[in-house]
Amino acid sequence: MLIALEGFPLQAFLGCLEEEKGRRQSIVVDLSMFLPPPASDRLEQTVDYRAVLGQLQALVASRHWNLIETLCQAVASDLLRCFPRLLAVRIRLHKPEAPLGVPFADLYAEITLKRPGEDGCRGENEQEGRTTAFIGLGSNLGDRREMLRRAVHACSFLGEVEACSSLYQTEPVGTVAQPPFLNTVLRLRTDLTARALLKGMKTIEADLGREAGTRWGPRLIDLDLLFYGQQILNEEGLVVPHPQLHRRGFVLFPLLELAGAYFHPNLGRTVLDLWLECPETEEVQWVEGPGWAGWAEKKTILPVYCLPVDVDWDTIRAKLARHGVPANLMGFKGDRFEICPP
Repeated sequence: MLIALEGFPLQAFLGCLEEEKGRRQSIVVDLSMFLPPPASDRLEQTVDYRAVLGQLQALVASRHWNLIETLCQAVASDLLRCFPRLLAVRIRLHKPEAPLGVPFADLYAEITLKRPGEDGCRGENEQEGRTTAFIGLGSNLGDRREMLRRAVHACSFLGEVEACSSLYQTEPVGTVAQPPFLNTVLRLRTDLTARALLKGMKTIEADLGREAGTRWGPRLIDLDLLFYGQQILNEEGLVVPHPQLHRRGFVLFPLLELAGAYFHPNLGRTVLDLWLECPETEEVQWVEGPGWAGWAEKKTILPVYCLPVDVDWDTIRAKLARHGVPANLMGFKGDRFEICPP
């Protein structure tokens, strides 16, 4: 079955010419999605088109793209990764404001990608069977920073750790008297299913010495699966997205760094929206920038606070400042708001 959306307008930082740097220009998306016929008249038998558009918007806004060809392929791969029911996608990206210096009717890039194994086709994206997951980490016993560093390193055996947020100190939730937590979030690209990933996370907790204890009590290490692509799972022992993440400042602050435009598939809101709406009832304080874990020494430390361009920067700056982000570390870089590593 084919579902098509044509003429969806977006603004993007796109182009490798000097005159295209630092300014947005219009693009237009034509999207064709191939799905199996639905077995019933229920939403879960198809894809949520609003979620698809939200994911598309988030990816386009996530960085400056030099080539329309690169952006076209990234959109197709990202949609297949985030929406498991899609069998294939065809993307056509139009660039009507391309600075060619001569009149033209249209300029576009187009790609069709099939999910590996569909119709016996391995496809151009045969390595795109991986899923992006976001994992929250916390510790409030012993050497908290070292415990988190060891947990981040251990997570590299579950997939590729692509980025790790700053460290935040948080007052504990609940009525049990205990020390404050250090918290962070990492972004992981993994071949594991959500169930297998969660099992691996529990193994890491056990290996690092966590023992069963009081709910909301102190713990050496705590790993929570926040997002697993755009999948919605509600099974015994496995609920994704994490049911409390939109209420937790200690989750939303580090998530904002890595995925400000990421779309919550249950709530229909971006991480930025949830962060701005979250009541400031918890004491969350920025501690150290994203290079704290040491794993990034041989990698480029990614810009953080990756947000859409059309936001209320004054409100964001004020809220970050209230939570300890140093003013001299705040700045702009293209379409991203970032904390520059000290």
